[in-house]
Amino acid sequence: PPEKQNFDGESMFFARGSLYILTKHRSDTQAGLLRVLHPKSFEDDPTRLYRAARFAGRFGWKLENSTREAALAAVKAGLPGLLSRERLRNELLKILKEKDPVPALDLLRDLGALKFIHPAFSYPAGFLRANPSNADRLAGIARTMGTEGLSFLKSLNLSRKERNLLAVIAGLERPRA
Repeated sequence: PPEKQNFDGESMFFARGSLYILTKHRSDTQAGLLRVLHPKSFEDDPTRLYRAARFAGRFGWKLENSTREAALAAVKAGLPGLLSRERLRNELLKILKEKDPVPALDLLRDLGALKFIHPAFSYPAGFLRANPSNADRLAGIARTMGTEGLSFLKSLNLSRKERNLLAVIAGLERPRA
């Protein structure tokens, strides 16, 4: 089944090497703007904040003004805090799988939404761009967070084995015998 549509800009598809845009807001896509389908979109599902950042980052787009205002209002209301740790982790992992995750993370930082992933969340932009592996990227983030790095890794609800491996890669723990 097709995925649920979250953004007006998602009304596009590729066929035979060409991009086709099916949207009533074609001027948005031409201007590189991402628009939610309705004003309560982020209230209905705060995960859309992270998806919007990923999508905008991937294409080098910006949030359309009313979409940005709705995103800021959702963050101010603490709505991303209603998401499970697993959903936040999964959205972060999807962002980190992008060729360049930094634009998405920059947008989330500007919206104030990174604190819901972890209050001390920070990221080494150059390192993320130079290291395409999700494990290396997660370890780099944990390393950048210093003393909060272990707390960050634990908050992701990874398996103990994955968490310990990332902590070793990050230099936050010694390998276990």
